[in-house]
Amino acid sequence: MPDAIFIIALIGITIFAGFLASLFFQRTKIPDVLFLIFLGMLIGPVFGYIDSSSLLAFAPLIGTIALIIIVFEGGLKLDFYSVIKELPNATAFTVIVCTLTAVFSMIFTFFLGFPLLQGLLLGFIVAGTSFEIIVPLVNRLNVSNEAKTFLELESTINDSITIIAAIALVQLISLKTFDVIDPLQKIASAFSIAIVLGFLAAFIWAKVMSYLKDKPYHYLLTIASAFLLYVGAEVLGGNGITAILVFGLALANYNTITTLLNINSQFKIDYSIETMQTEVSFFVRAMFFVYMGLVFDLTAFGSQLITVAFAIFFAIIIARFLSVKLLMKFDKSLKESKPIIMAMLPRGLATAVLASLPLAFGLNLDFTNIVLLVVVLTNVFATIMVFYFEYNQRKKAAGKKPKQEEPAKKFAPAKIIDLAGTQAGR
Repeated sequence: MPDAIFIIALIGITIFAGFLASLFFQRTKIPDVLFLIFLGMLIGPVFGYIDSSSLLAFAPLIGTIALIIIVFEGGLKLDFYSVIKELPNATAFTVIVCTLTAVFSMIFTFFLGFPLLQGLLLGFIVAGTSFEIIVPLVNRLNVSNEAKTFLELESTINDSITIIAAIALVQLISLKTFDVIDPLQKIASAFSIAIVLGFLAAFIWAKVMSYLKDKPYHYLLTIASAFLLYVGAEVLGGNGITAILVFGLALANYNTITTLLNINSQFKIDYSIETMQTEVSFFVRAMFFVYMGLVFDLTAFGSQLITVAFAIFFAIIIARFLSVKLLMKFDKSLKESKPIIMAMLPRGLATAVLASLPLAFGLNLDFTNIVLLVVVLTNVFATIMVFYFEYNQRKKAAGKKPKQEEPAKKFAPAKIIDLAGTQAGR
């Protein structure tokens, strides 16, 4: 393990690198994700300043903390009416795209020597998009609020689908028993519990904050309540991340919701909470992406692993293309944002953590390096697509600029005098 001085220096370097990468994104629209991952790779697997294997054990903890903070910020920025409007389509789209990703991955990997069930399991592990990457990215792009809400909902909903489907398949492989109804019941139960707890926690916390409005530490207390909400949701069988999203959504739209429910109650989230949340989210995101680069194991990559990763990557693209094409037939309001919805397929640390699930259940299946390479490929693809989208946006904007009208021709003064003189002579 590195010493304390190196860790402190790494934190400082990461904050500056994150800030510079963010400025670079604003100028070029190239996402900062890859720069931070590359920094982590340089520090860890390339130059060996940090032993990557010593950090893998912290992946679930780091991933969960990052998700709680970033998802809470995402919830604070959501509009209640947009969520209600986009939720049915986002849910249907997520189920379709996750299922197609898993099925295509199973087919492609079968021809590379994988058993069908292992290929299907690997497909569901990589089927979910990354909230912590997508939300900060789309918030900086010129896309509609409907598209932003849709993508946030998708990246939240697919969390439960991929986890429960992966657990069901692990049980099928290890115990050779499978119940179709049970996973569906678990998904429905997880969302129901999360939504109820999220709204309930928001209403309680709004009351608490109204009593503490003159007291300090609003932000820390709110984040503490979010952590406890996550734990409570998970213990009760709900999806903790969905509960956090609903918690942030309900706090930000508290007055809208109470008006709809005919409840005479007013609450406005403190400005310091929103400001502090932005700062903390920036720090967590930067450390999160550097960590992703640190845990890369470059020595494990061979031709077979690369072939499998690319096969799964193509399965992800095909599944998303077909799903987006189907979506456009049912939701015309998202047509303008079609390229961005297609591009938003990056996978993150949650996917990487899920890759260790088979090992946790005692199966001799290590998908970690395949999944990490898929994470990089999907982020590179998203980077290229976002750059192309922004280039086209600038091109269209330049083409729509009104042409300057030519100034009206004026008669020369001499000619006017001449005409006047001619008239007088007549």
